[in-house]
Amino acid sequence: MRFAALDIKGGEAVRKLLGAPEGRKPAEARIEQLREIARRRGVGPKAAVRRLTYGEIVEAAGGTMPGGRVPFVLAWKMCSAIAHV
Repeated sequence: MRFAALDIKGGEAVRKLLGAPEGRKPAEARIEQLREIARRRGVGPKAAVRRLTYGEIVEAAGGTMPGGRVPFVLAWKMCSAIAHV
C-alpha cells in the first residue's frame, strides 16, 4: 500500500511539474481509496500511506536473504554515500 501511495504522490509531482491536467481521478481520491482498503484490512489508514523510504525497502528485502540484512544495508549505504558526493 505504501508503494502505491508513493507511486501516486510521485506521479502527482510530475504532473504538476509538467503542468499537465489532472487525470480522471484526482490523486487525493486515489490516496483515499488506499486508506479505505487499509481500513477494511485492519491497517491504520495513516500507516498505509505513510512515506516509504529506500532504507526501509533495503532493510526489508535484505531481511529475506539467507545472509541477513546487514550486507545489503551496508552495500546500499556505501553506494549511496558515493552517489551523494
